[in-house]
Amino acid sequence: MPSLMLFAQAATDAAPLELGVRVPLSVMIFLEYAVWGAWYVVLGNYLNTIGFSRKDIGRVYATIPLGAIISPMFVGMVADRYFASEQLLAALHLVGAALLIWMAYIHKPVLFFWVALGYALVYTPTMALSNSVVFANVPTSLDFPEIRVMGTIGWIVAGLMLRLFIKPGQQVNNSPLLLGAALSVALGGYSFFLPHTPPPASGSGAQAKAIMGVHLKVKEPGSGYTSSPTITITGGGGSGAAASAEVENGRISKITVTDPGRDYTSPPNVVVSGGGGAGGIIDASLQIVAVEVVSPGAGYRAKRIIDVISEKGSGAALEAELDPQTGAVLAVTIGKDRQTGAPLGGSGYEAPPTLRFRQPGIPFVDALELLSTASGAVFFGVSFLITIALAFYYAFTALYFEQGLKVKPENIGPLMTIGQWVEIIFMLTLAWFVREWGMRNVLIIGMAAWGVRYAIFAAMPPLGIAILGIALHGICFDFFLAAGMMHTNDIAKPEIRASAQSLFGVLTYGLGMYVGTELAGWLNQYYTREVADPATGTVSKVTDWRSFWTVPCVGALVCLGLFVVFF
Repeated sequence: MPSLMLFAQAATDAAPLELGVRVPLSVMIFLEYAVWGAWYVVLGNYLNTIGFSRKDIGRVYATIPLGAIISPMFVGMVADRYFASEQLLAALHLVGAALLIWMAYIHKPVLFFWVALGYALVYTPTMALSNSVVFANVPTSLDFPEIRVMGTIGWIVAGLMLRLFIKPGQQVNNSPLLLGAALSVALGGYSFFLPHTPPPASGSGAQAKAIMGVHLKVKEPGSGYTSSPTITITGGGGSGAAASAEVENGRISKITVTDPGRDYTSPPNVVVSGGGGAGGIIDASLQIVAVEVVSPGAGYRAKRIIDVISEKGSGAALEAELDPQTGAVLAVTIGKDRQTGAPLGGSGYEAPPTLRFRQPGIPFVDALELLSTASGAVFFGVSFLITIALAFYYAFTALYFEQGLKVKPENIGPLMTIGQWVEIIFMLTLAWFVREWGMRNVLIIGMAAWGVRYAIFAAMPPLGIAILGIALHGICFDFFLAAGMMHTNDIAKPEIRASAQSLFGVLTYGLGMYVGTELAGWLNQYYTREVADPATGTVSKVTDWRSFWTVPCVGALVCLGLFVVFF
């Protein structure tokens, strides 16, 4: 499931997001993933019921990654330049609903594949579009996790709803596809009432320059202070910065910038003197205090169109004020913290950052330079390879539990939601694990969990133990794919981070999943034979699940070994 790197970065002290913004965006994300979760995990069971071969099933599952490779590049550029994201989202979901209804009544593998591919082409870009709507309408990216987690909950609820449509003792029928269509119609209609999100790269020609002031934080509190020391700020190329310090228990407890000054080009020198103590050290960096519009450009329709590009520093939130007639940039304002009202000029900058107005481009092309380094090549290469193994889980786990472990069809959907419940837990604690254990160790644990999961499935264990393999999905997904998105963000230069995420997505959810679903379908067909009942003559399909699951298990462990040795 698409883009999670910000999940675990939520600030616990942030003021609650206004309900007028939270509710519509949360409903949108809930429905976005409920549409997918309604049919995706049990589709293989249904296709098996109507006589599709295992190769046919694998080929159908390959349509989603094919859509993830092809469609977002084109739809994203359309949304960037020409149409409001919420209107495009509505149109795609209404078309998608019609295609899901058509799929529900197709019994021929070739036609089903082509209609499913058509659906993949209209559905896969909606995941990025829904994220765009969220980011464009929340004050900061730190509000994203609480909204995006509703997508996982939507997936779970859709899976649980399948019990209403698949009765005890009944084979999986076409109702999951029809449920997905109904949810898609609901989201398509609802999208017309979402906050307006105009195209962010519809204009051109604007240029702006950041005016920098001083940002301070306590590095060493010192000791022995009996009163507030004096803070003296000199150098850095600017002027006017002033600050005061607060003392508690003989130590500097807080530094307040009373005036950030302006026109600084580098962090100034900060001297702590007086107050009866010693050892206090204040760390200085720069923040954006104003923005000068150098060229207004024309044709802009969205306000949040400014990227702050810098090797060091983060946290600035800028918005453009536009001329309603020409779309020219009249001014650039600095956002404010919803709790304190303080300007969101960022911190940690060591020089004035570059301000870039967004322009559409071809996703991931700019990020190909990351493959030129050894560590980048290993990381992206292993990400591609291990996602091949992930495809086995999505395509055939539900069928494995039904036919291999004899779970009743009506229980398959709810059972598969266990992975999403665990995913929520690790999603919201991922930042802690990265901070305490380090990114490399987190990625290693994630890959190891994939090997363990497939080893459990290959052992054909009792149901209770096999369910642990489903539960491991939370670690498999969050500790590698979600953490991988965070790592991608860390290793990419600021100006190519969006492209780097596109590269990661194409290699994993696109190429990796496509190759994996094709391979999984071929292998499952290879390990499946038809067996006739001696008494009745009834022919049934029997799969050597032990051999089938051994393949992705070995693949995941090979990827783990490559990563440990070369990364």
